[in-house]
Amino acid sequence: MKIDIRPITLAAALLASAVAHAVPLTTPDKVLDPTVVSGYDHPSLAGDIVASKTGSFQYEDWEFGDGITERDVRGTVTSSVVRSDDGTLDFYWQVALDPGSDPAWDFVTSFQGLYNAGITYDAGTLDHPIDSAPHSVVRWEDVPGGDFGAIDFHFDSMAPGARTEWFFLDTNATSFGETGQVSLRRDIYGRPNSNVLTTFAPVVPEPSTYGLLAVGALVLGARLRAQRKRTV
Repeated sequence: MKIDIRPITLAAALLASAVAHAVPLTTPDKVLDPTVVSGYDHPSLAGDIVASKTGSFQYEDWEFGDGITERDVRGTVTSSVVRSDDGTLDFYWQVALDPGSDPAWDFVTSFQGLYNAGITYDAGTLDHPIDSAPHSVVRWEDVPGGDFGAIDFHFDSMAPGARTEWFFLDTNATSFGETGQVSLRRDIYGRPNSNVLTTFAPVVPEPSTYGLLAVGALVLGARLRAQRKRTV
């Protein structure tokens, strides 16, 4: 699969992918196991990067043995928005641990503010042999202990200096904003979350926006007609 994604710094990682894992994110309150899908079945993933940002996170963890072993997990989350060739937007993330971080035992990357009932989603991951992929995705909705509309990507353990594969939401959205939030923690209930980072999220334009676009189209059409009359 050739995925034409720019700028070149990110394209190098994504172009190396031969397989995409994707699964529809339509049923709430359910663990979705990624399935292998040929890249040619997902032509909508091709496109250009229109926004990208990186933020740092830190969370505490511990293990019980002869005593309590405390861990300080630190790293970065990179968020990118890709405008696909079909005009829709896809949202990519990659988690990387600092070389000096403690290991991240099985962890969860939790998103708030990404889900909107007016938008369709496929959850997936690009396939790179050296990187860690999410083993499951959950969308929460009105369940005990769950946050409405939260989307969680669950990972196995990761060593210091390692990174995840690029994981993504393939959407039919055409607009986005820096309106989402992301945090990380050990995948054990009650463990502390990291600091919260802002991230890109799909948005549904307000009805007034559509009205302004319609007015603009009418004004532009009137000007073009006037220009044609003057040239006749």
